Amino acid sequence: MFDSKEDNLNFRDIDRGWAWIVLIACFFSFCILGNAQFSVGIMHAALLEKHGASLAVTSWAGALHVALVSLAAPLSTLLLNRFNCRLAMVISSLLYALGYILTAFSPHIIVSIISCGIIAGTAGGIGYTATIVAINFSFRKHRNLATGIAHIGIGLGSSAFAPLMEIARSYYGTSGFFFIVAGMNLHMAVCGMACFPSQLEKHIQITRRVDALKNDYATSSCLSNVCQPYATIIRNRYVWLLSISLFSYCLGIYLVGLHLPSFIASKGFSAIQAASLISLMGFFSAFGRLTAGVLGNMEFVNDMTVYAVPPLILSVVIFTYPLFSNALAGHIAFAVIFGLLFGSLFVMYQSVNVHYVGIKNLSVALGVEFMVCGIGGIIGPVLAGLLIDMGGSYELSLQLAGVFILLASITGLLTLCFKPTKTPNVICSIDDAELSMKTNE
Repeated sequence: MFDSKEDNLNFRDIDRGWAWIVLIACFFSFCILGNAQFSVGIMHAALLEKHGASLAVTSWAGALHVALVSLAAPLSTLLLNRFNCRLAMVISSLLYALGYILTAFSPHIIVSIISCGIIAGTAGGIGYTATIVAINFSFRKHRNLATGIAHIGIGLGSSAFAPLMEIARSYYGTSGFFFIVAGMNLHMAVCGMACFPSQLEKHIQITRRVDALKNDYATSSCLSNVCQPYATIIRNRYVWLLSISLFSYCLGIYLVGLHLPSFIASKGFSAIQAASLISLMGFFSAFGRLTAGVLGNMEFVNDMTVYAVPPLILSVVIFTYPLFSNALAGHIAFAVIFGLLFGSLFVMYQSVNVHYVGIKNLSVALGVEFMVCGIGGIIGPVLAGLLIDMGGSYELSLQLAGVFILLASITGLLTLCFKPTKTPNVICSIDDAELSMKTNE
């Protein structure tokens, strides 16, 4: 597997010192992000109650909310390349609060689609990508383990907050509910402020500026700073395969996540029971993500195996879920298994990308892949809403989700059929880069 040349340089703060503070901050950032993503079904129900619009129309708010976590990744990439992870996380926090506050005052479902779907969704995309990249800039030897530990926050955040979100909605009403969510997401700014740029992150930014200075500003500065990294990445066949894999996976996973509370309710269970099952799912997701991180950190375990095998098993579980969904025990079993399996891919795809494109190109690769993933995140929930409005069933939509999750596993495994090719990287120390910049000036 290809390793970034930057990984061969020695940085004093990688895997030690403040890197662990960054990990703690990213853990809590993921708690907030995970709550926002897992609770989208509760937000969906709140908007249905508030506006009384059709299921298909209301689904746009939730679909955009989760899909823009991926679709907004290129915007996050631009912020990361121009500034740093720290600032991007703070901007994410402020946009989250703005989106939810506007939703609290929203007079119409279209306004809620813009505020909750687009503004808050964009906030999630900026924050999620920045948090992931911050971890990768702070760890090398323990990268998979650190990623797994941080991703526990997604599971624990949803587990702790999902029932409280439902209680808040029933006690304070829809407007009060969104005010509370806005206040919770403002705390991500505190997490961001703790993520001081590591020496590796500074090094990458300096080498990007050195690359730009080495080109003719009169003709190619735009190409050097923005276009060229994307042009390099989109020619990488592994990025294409991983993009298709993430597209399929997000289509299936977001479909399940958005409509799961309504599906449980359609079987005669209460909204509190549905929220508790989502909480249980999040709790076991923490264990699943940590397990994936531990396995991925073992030298004898192939990263792609940990990436692709859990979705393969998960597709079978989703296919069979409707068969035992009339009993509470069936829903509990599904919540446990789903929680254990579904987060493994999200833990491992960063490490897989580092092998295929290098740490220098990680944020750009993630930007491209997340954008494609976000398209799947929009299509899945809206398609399911249309199917149900046209007389279909939640069972049919779940089977559709299972098909796409199976495709995600197969596409990921296809990358093993090729040998990775090396991508060019600039090798220089921080001092050399600064000297080069002065020389070009």
